[in-house]
Amino acid sequence: MIDFTKLRRPTAAERREEAQRRRADAIADDHTRRLLRSRDALRITLTDHPDARFTIAGDRAVHFYGDQPNGREARAVWYAPEHMSRDEFDTIVAGYAIGATLDLRGYWKPFNGNSGTSFTFVAQFVKAADRDQPAERKSPDAEIAAFDA
Repeated sequence: MIDFTKLRRPTAAERREEAQRRRADAIADDHTRRLLRSRDALRITLTDHPDARFTIAGDRAVHFYGDQPNGREARAVWYAPEHMSRDEFDTIVAGYAIGATLDLRGYWKPFNGNSGTSFTFVAQFVKAADRDQPAERKSPDAEIAAFDA
């Protein structure tokens, strides 16, 4: 015989605590995975606006295009963690402007194409190098005018 008195439903407070615990665990797991993948460092100065892209699987990515301090062009991509909300993602994308210098931690990934092998830096961590907070984004016309000056 089944004792139904031992079966109970969690309360709203218990469900909320469980959801917060799962989110904290997901953030900690993601941070640990990103630390393990951060083998190299790259500093770039953005020469174009970052592109926000979405994969078929629902992943969100930001593609950065810029120049390294030695003058070589570099491409980088940063994949947003699953626990990040769409508003947080949009705020991050809007925060970077042409001319901003970024410090990236991650690894180089080769891509084989028709014209040979090219490398893209897969960033695990992105930080504005010239200030604590990302640069304020202006209109594209204002940025182009400031860039040409």
